[in-house]
Amino acid sequence: MKSHFQLDKEYDDRTMRIFRTTEQYISKYTPLKYIHRMSYKNFVRILINLYKVKHRYGKITLVGVRAKMEKMAYISDKKWLLEKMEEIENKTIKANH
Repeated sequence: MKSHFQLDKEYDDRTMRIFRTTEQYISKYTPLKYIHRMSYKNFVRILINLYKVKHRYGKITLVGVRAKMEKMAYISDKKWLLEKMEEIENKTIKANH
């Protein structure tokens, strides 16, 4: 999923299907403890939202994604997500100058 996020130059419905399918799989994969399922599922949720922000798809904003993430008790690879947020933010700032 991270590779798709990094490499896609434009919004791609196939990538979104991969993200959503992964999210559904994680939700139903009962051998994982609840905390781990939630952590991975929340990662995918934020990744989907960041993907939309990155490609300016829909109405979600970076501020909105950050607010959603702050409300989540469990989230996998939060450091990576924060790095991607910063990259998007820096790219937006450069584009506006």
